[in-house]
Amino acid sequence: MNSTTNITSAQWIQVGGENKFINATIDGQVFMVPFDTNNKHYVEILKQVAEGDLTIDAAPVLDEE
Repeated sequence: MNSTTNITSAQWIQVGGENKFINATIDGQVFMVPFDTNNKHYVEILKQVAEGDLTIDAAPVLDEE
């Protein structure tokens, strides 16, 4: 991947109350990106966050009843 990768959204996904995945729209496709430094999408997300080009939105708050 390179800096021309177009990531238009990123949001944490929680499992058991902990961030486990990033739901991201990358080049027009939606991906559930795991925390894995061998995953090219995860590496690119981290790079764009570090460069200030991308923010990962908070996980949605689910009502517990």
